[in-house]
Amino acid sequence: MAIQLAKALGGEAYGEALKFMRWQGRVATIISERDAKKPSFVDAVAKERELDVTFVFTRPDGANMNHIRELVEAKHVKPFLTKIYPLTIEGVRDAHLFSQTGRVRGKIVLAHS
Repeated sequence: MAIQLAKALGGEAYGEALKFMRWQGRVATIISERDAKKPSFVDAVAKERELDVTFVFTRPDGANMNHIRELVEAKHVKPFLTKIYPLTIEGVRDAHLFSQTGRVRGKIVLAHS
């Protein structure tokens, strides 16, 4: 079963995002109870849609990053990429500026040419 991922949202936006999850979907979130308050309707939405909501945290070390790569390659996790920039000074600058627009949906990637 593939895991459908929601953006790292908190508060009202997190609750609204759950409404778009597929029936009996699995949600991996980095938002914990201490990070953001859940709207009152979140638990009801998760129960109604029979969602499996799990808090996930990983250290950015080689072993964990390789495990995530394996999950993506096996199509158990589907990342949503918004834009890929070259790994150059200009690319990093442009990616940073784009991230600050508030219009980013998904991940911004820096890649070797």
